[in-house]
Amino acid sequence: MSTESTTNPRHMRADARRNRERIIAAANEAFHERGAEATMDEIARRAGVGIGTLYRHFPTWNALLDVILHDWAESERIRTREMLATSAPAEALEQWFRRHVDKVRTHRGLSKTMLSNLENDALKSPMKAITRESGNLILARAQEIGAVRPDITVDELLKLAYAVALATEQSPDDADRLISVVMDGLRVTPSTGDVS
Repeated sequence: MSTESTTNPRHMRADARRNRERIIAAANEAFHERGAEATMDEIARRAGVGIGTLYRHFPTWNALLDVILHDWAESERIRTREMLATSAPAEALEQWFRRHVDKVRTHRGLSKTMLSNLENDALKSPMKAITRESGNLILARAQEIGAVRPDITVDELLKLAYAVALATEQSPDDADRLISVVMDGLRVTPSTGDVS
């Protein structure tokens, strides 16, 4: 039985690479539509591959989710730098936070999984490292200019994003208000230097 690499698609045969890309595209659709209820069988059917092919590329549901989230985190790393180049640091931080809430919320039911992965220090996935790197960069800029509390950490910020996403999965119209409340709580009052 062939064991194609799940970590370096560049070393795969062309047909294996195409199968992997189809699986990832199908998983993105399934996670978006069904969230945590998406199954490996369903993803294989959507991708038009056998279940054995799917498991050769992604031995577990979490391994597949990690690749999806890693790809998203990579695109967010680029987007973070763009936001910092075009927006004030506090505005960029709010945009970053909103994007995280939206991403988690659109993948229904995944907020609990993502939050538990964030809290599990044994999981040192590249996705977590990239997300923390982007978050630290944008948070540090806002803290350097005194726009947000100096005592908040990126892990706390991510937990808040996942909490808002979890709280609004069934009522998405509430997300804007909750995000505004969180951001107000993070801001430093300009006149006094105190936290709001």
